[in-house]
Parts: sequence; C-alpha cells; structure tokens
Amino acid sequence: MVKVLRSFAIVSVMTACCLLYTAFQIELYRVSYSIQAKRQTLVRIQDVVEKVRIRVSKLKALEALEEKVQENNIPLIIPEEIKAFVSPQIEDPIERIQIPAKDSFFSLFEFVRNAHAKTILPKGE
Repeated sequence: MVKVLRSFAIVSVMTACCLLYTAFQIELYRVSYSIQAKRQTLVRIQDVVEKVRIRVSKLKALEALEEKVQENNIPLIIPEEIKAFVSPQIEDPIERIQIPAKDSFFSLFEFVRNAHAKTILPKGE
C-alpha cells in the first residue's frame, strides 16, 4: 500500500512538473510571437518615417521651391525701402557693481575670508 501511494505521488509530481513545463513553453512562444510582431511593426514604422524624411527633404530642396514659385507665379523682388525698428536711447544707464577680476579661482575664497573677518565681533563687544 505504501509503495502504491509513493508511486502515485511520484507520478503526480512528475505530471504536474510536465504540465508546468508545457505551460511555460507555450507562454514563451506567445511572448516570442508578440515580440516578433512588434519588431515587424517597428520596421514598417521606420520605413514610413524614412520615406517621409525623404519627401520632406525633397520638398525643402531649392529646386522644388523654385518650381513652386514659378508654378504659382509668386513675384519675388528685393524690397526698395528698408524699414528697421530703432529703439529709444536710455539716457541714464543703471550702474552695475564692478567686481574686480582676480587672477585665480582661489581669489573667491579670499573674498569670503575677508567678509567673514569683517563680521566677527571682538570678544569685548
């Protein structure tokens, strides 16, 4: 009786393992097919994008623009009068604080040290 139960348990475990393996393989194939379909879609989209880029570059080409100007009889002339905007002059410019330029980057630390030294009060005060 014990041998029969043991054999039945082994067969049951083996069957469950085989079923799990088969389920995982089926899922693996499903995922691989969906990846392949997405790759094909990506390739098609990339082809369309490349065709659109080529069309845009052809439309931007100088020859295409000249043809459209000639087809639509658009007169292109150089303007005779040049109009430019002149801004009003400011009489009193704002004075800017001039920070003297030092020779090295470490001059900033000297500035901080001097500022710190000025803020420290003597012990008597």
